[in-house]
Amino acid sequence: MRSHLGLAAACALRLSSAAAVTAMDDPFIGTWVLDPYRSHYEGEQRPDSMVIVITATAEGIHYRSDSRRSESDQWVSCEYTADYDGRPAMVRGSAGLMAPVALKRVDATTVEATYMRGLQVRASSRRVLSESAQVMTISTTWRGADGESHTNVAVFERSVSSGNASTVTKPVQLNLGSRGH
Repeated sequence: MRSHLGLAAACALRLSSAAAVTAMDDPFIGTWVLDPYRSHYEGEQRPDSMVIVITATAEGIHYRSDSRRSESDQWVSCEYTADYDGRPAMVRGSAGLMAPVALKRVDATTVEATYMRGLQVRASSRRVLSESAQVMTISTTWRGADGESHTNVAVFERSVSSGNASTVTKPVQLNLGSRGH
């Protein structure tokens, strides 16, 4: 009996270690800042400011977003911890509990998120990283009260934190052409 418990504990440790290593290699890990001018919000005003922070955990990833719209000047947040296994995870926000999310990794640079209420899909998002992994585009689709399908496209740039400040990294283009020599 003890050997079975020891084997089970070793397997659980290996599985949790594998999940942690996978999360550490996740290209979505980081701080992302909304570019409101490259984003398009349908049927609602886009946030003036939004920051998403994704960190690695033993359970997968921890997601937190904070956004603000100028008309209310109030920050709204939401967060959850989930794995890419398609199982629902509870989402907590400044308004309390929200629709659960289920994440699935499509490939190395694409994640799909499904938000459920009851047994119905309320919204779905597709997160896609650019080739440089410096830009994340999130396309979210939902059906409004009018029965019509709506889509928001939010473009985020990876940022680099330095102390309390956060700056957006911009790719540097070098001109390696001739200099007239």
